[in-house]
Order: sequence, then structure tokens, then C-alpha cells
Amino acid sequence: MGTHRFVYESFLNSLNQNNVRYVIIRGFKYLPTKPDTDLDIIVHPNDYNTFLGVFEYFKQNKMMRNDESVRYRLQKVEGERMYSSFFTERHLLEGSHLPGNYYRFDVYNDVFFCTSNHVALLLPALYRKYFFENRVKVQNFYIPDPISEALLLVCRCVYEKKTWSNKHVARIQEIFSSSSFDHQKFEKITSYIFDNSKDLYSTLVTKQFSRINSSLAKPSLFLIRKAALKSDIIEDIFKMMHNNGIIVLDKFLVTIKNNQKLFRGFYKNYDQYKDEILKINDNQCLAIVANTSNICSPESFKHTVRTKYAQLYPPIGNIIHASDSFTDCERELTMLLNESMLSFKDIGTYYSQRKT
Repeated sequence: MGTHRFVYESFLNSLNQNNVRYVIIRGFKYLPTKPDTDLDIIVHPNDYNTFLGVFEYFKQNKMMRNDESVRYRLQKVEGERMYSSFFTERHLLEGSHLPGNYYRFDVYNDVFFCTSNHVALLLPALYRKYFFENRVKVQNFYIPDPISEALLLVCRCVYEKKTWSNKHVARIQEIFSSSSFDHQKFEKITSYIFDNSKDLYSTLVTKQFSRINSSLAKPSLFLIRKAALKSDIIEDIFKMMHNNGIIVLDKFLVTIKNNQKLFRGFYKNYDQYKDEILKINDNQCLAIVANTSNICSPESFKHTVRTKYAQLYPPIGNIIHASDSFTDCERELTMLLNESMLSFKDIGTYYSQRKT
């Protein structure tokens, strides 16, 4: 009681008890004894208000304090994100071994990087989904999985620092050197962030940093309505995508019922979950995030699918929606991944609660 270590432990335990999704992305090497410097933490945007509520309890009980938040306007998409610093109080005991004599939490309310004064780049929604779903618990706190840690360091060098520090390069190499590191999966996840990300792993290993393309990936979103959630139709659509040079990055089922959503990995095992899917209401769809080729636009592929299934689903085979642009893809993905969304009515023009 009354020590920095006690407050630090209690704060993290309270976040866990309140189901706050957070990830300590830097500074965790020597925890819980001390942080490296500051503890850089990313909190899921849907949990940020809960995070603030937990902090307020510690503040009211004179165990923690904070600085004023800094707001950043986002590039490429609408909105803003925040950065704030939180500290264990100075009057607490046994803090002389800590940097600054306290635990410091530098908190970001999403996965973004500051590119200039009060302007930030938000990483694509598909990567942000992966980042939170794959966090790793160590003791009583969460850190990124190795792929995310490496990619966040790359993004920090490319977008924020705009230089490759020896410290960051050494840590990336250390992560890569682990016998358990899956470099093929790393290549897949890089495509969630970077455009033309092929061979990023070997580029980093050989330190050819000038070859890295900093352009963000621009995937497309396809939604398959419930009426078409049948194994033969889904398999046919995936086959058509393959034949048209469309590379599927991720796919997941989205269901809305009683203010709750079901996300389930959707591969070739639709029949395994068929009964569960069909007994839930009509507010559901299969979301497919994909890289489209230059020879096949999302619009043209949507038209191809609708034409093929026009007779089965008259009058125009409207079983598929495609995002009109990368901006729309990000907006719609963000909506789909928001647990509080109650319907599909603002996604496309046909995704209301209308029954088939």
C-alpha cells in the first residue's frame, strides 16, 4: 500500500477487471520492476471511456494524475484521436529506481502515428482488428504479438520518426531471429498496412530501408447478404475472386442481435455453423476484405456476381455489396467492427434490416 508498484499493479488489474482492451507496445521489458522509459499504451477506442473511468477512481483517491490530452486530426479519414499521459502520484513510496520517479503511461486511443503537428495517420481498420485480437498476456498486462511489435516499429520509423534508428532496427532483427517467428504470416499481415508490401521481410532483414513503400494499402470491402450465405455460393464467389486476380485478405461473419455482434472466422467450414447462423435474425452478412487487381475493379466484380445470380435472386441478383473507394472501405469496416452498431443501414444502399 502507498507504493508506486502497488498503484501500478492495481491500475492494470482494474483495467483487466473492466475488460479494457489495451496493449503496452513499448517500455515493458523490465516490468513490473520498472518500465524501460515510459509505458506506451494503445487502448481500443471503444474502451477508452471505460479506461478514463478507471483512471478517475485512482485520481480521486490521489494515486494517479494526468496531463492535458493532445488531439490529432486524422489524415485520409474523418475524425480525430487523442494522446494523453498518466502518472503514479509523486508522494507514493519507493519510486527512486523508476524513470522520473514514477510509472508513466503514454496512452493512445487507437493505433495511429503522429506525422506532423496535431496530424496523425490512422492505420487501416483490418490491421487494427488483427492488432487487438492477437495481443499477448504477460503476467497481468498485454503486449503485442511479435508480428505486431515488428510492424509497429516499422511504422514508427516510416511515418513518425522518418528515420531508422539503431534501437528500432536492432529490436526488429531480434524479433525476426526467434525460431518461432512466422515470416510468412508476417508478409500476410504487412499487406493489411502497406501497399505493394511483397518481400518486406527480406527487405528489413537486408536493411534496404529505402525500398520500403510507405503508401497505405487500399483494400476493398465486399459484403455478401444472408440470402447468399450458402456454401456453394460462397465457394463460387471465392473462386470468381481468384480467377479475377482478387486476393482475399480476411473474411468474417458479422451478426447483429440484441445489441451484440458475433464475429467468427469464416473459411471453408460454413456447414459446421449453418444451424447457428440461420437461427439468428436477418441482420448478418459475410464481410470479405480484399486487394483488387488493376484489371478488375470492385464495381465490375460486383456487377459480374449480380449478373450470374440474377435469376436465382431476381430482379438483379443483389446479393453482394462492394465499397466504392478505399475511404468507403475504411468507413464501412470501422462500422462493422463497432460492437455498438445496431444495423447495416448506413453501409451501402441495400444493407438495411430489410428481409429477403
